[in-house]
Amino acid sequence: MEKLSPEIIREILYHFDSKVHIANFRLVQRSLAELAKEFLFRTVPLKPTKLSISRLLAISQRPDLARHVKGVIFGIDEPHYMIWEQFNEQLRMEGLSHDDEMQGTRAQEIFKSSIQGWYEFQTSPEYTTFISAAFAGFPRLETIQMVHGGPMAMERQYTYQKIDLYPFEPTPDFHGGYGSEKDYLRGFAALINAAYLAGSKLTSFRMTGMNTEEIVDQSVFENTELLQRAAVVFRNCRVLEIHLGIDSSEVVDKFKVNPLLNVLAPAEHLEELCLGFGNTAPSGPHLFPHIFGEEKVWPRLRKLELWTTDMHENELIAFLERHKASLKSILISNGLLFTGCWNNIMRFMKENLQLESLEVWDLFCKHSDGEIYCNYSHSESQMMVQYVQNGGETLPERHVDV
Repeated sequence: MEKLSPEIIREILYHFDSKVHIANFRLVQRSLAELAKEFLFRTVPLKPTKLSISRLLAISQRPDLARHVKGVIFGIDEPHYMIWEQFNEQLRMEGLSHDDEMQGTRAQEIFKSSIQGWYEFQTSPEYTTFISAAFAGFPRLETIQMVHGGPMAMERQYTYQKIDLYPFEPTPDFHGGYGSEKDYLRGFAALINAAYLAGSKLTSFRMTGMNTEEIVDQSVFENTELLQRAAVVFRNCRVLEIHLGIDSSEVVDKFKVNPLLNVLAPAEHLEELCLGFGNTAPSGPHLFPHIFGEEKVWPRLRKLELWTTDMHENELIAFLERHKASLKSILISNGLLFTGCWNNIMRFMKENLQLESLEVWDLFCKHSDGEIYCNYSHSESQMMVQYVQNGGETLPERHVDV
């Protein structure tokens, strides 16, 4: 090993698919330990618990480790999964086990206490201040990723097989009525505020692996200061992926007062933009101009993903026209046109864009008479893709252009 150059060792480390393997590799030789730090601490897992955030803070206080941190993966799950590691640790300290029926009552008490502690921490100022202090110690932090569940390496030593012994029911008032949207809101707010206070220069902020229930609660649009801080945090981002909830006319009105455009517009270097609005957006209100504006151009934008977005044909075509020089990849899922037809949009794409990738799923358009909507089947969606990208000559015929 001593004869291998640092470059070759780094190449070896690139092929490790587990931080556990990298950690074991560090034990082989002292010189390898230093090189392995770069890979072991490049991306740090985090979850919204005091124990996890305290670990992050401890890393930030070690300059030899903190200088390697470039990314944070923030995983959110239901509270009983979040506190499982801490709960098991306390059981061991008291000499208890899941299988000891005689001591089951005490285990239940510890579990309830751990859950209550998690609730209290979620609503305490420490939630943000601890993360902010940690971010301030990472001079090279550039990416934040929010995920559902998340890669929590420390918990691989624990089994969730016994978790059903400890009943837990999430409360809508605290977690949200659709899923965990209020947990995502608290996490989103903590990360944005922490990055803002720490002065982090992010190039990427992503919410990945989300589905229609894993969204930031709609009350985010009531928090003007948070949205203003998000605009500052996102200013240098090249990649943005955000999933937000909108499910009432009252929130639509707040959305128009605090338009998402104000948050996105400062990101002049934006290359990839993914926006999703769950499955809760009310039909009727037209929000597209309040998201993308009518004249705004991101000159480097090459990838666009829209999930559950309502619009008019002319609005989307105008946006594509403004970005036809840069756009190379488009995904639209669960998109609704209030006026116009998807066929016309596909024709525009074929004639004006040089796309390398196009995906369309679950497209809808509104009939002119009443509240009747028609949707395109999977085969019709693929016909559109073939038409735009692969020389196809036909588009679905049963949807009349309007």
